[in-house]
Amino acid sequence: MDEAELEKSMEMIVFAGDAETQALEAIDCISEGNSIKAKSLFAESRNSLKKAHAIHKDLLQKIMNGEKVQPDLILVHAMDHLTAAETYNLIGQKMLNLFGKYINTKEAK
Repeated sequence: MDEAELEKSMEMIVFAGDAETQALEAIDCISEGNSIKAKSLFAESRNSLKKAHAIHKDLLQKIMNGEKVQPDLILVHAMDHLTAAETYNLIGQKMLNLFGKYINTKEAK
């Protein structure tokens, strides 16, 4: 892995890690009954995911163009964070949809 690929992998870790943290904080907000804050955190998480996905897409395009991208532990770690962040986001959004009506009723009181 060359220096540029290492830098991109590290950026992906940062953005995907941010997305993970934001999604998990949003899930905590759901359990605390704060759907407004949860929605805001999910929006931040999706924005961080978009940035991580852009880097991932660039690496995939390099491979599709015949360039060699050497996978290493850092890139695998970045992909692990990306996958986890996507999962937390998806499940968290489902939780918000499921419990949102109850939370909104509770917040209105």
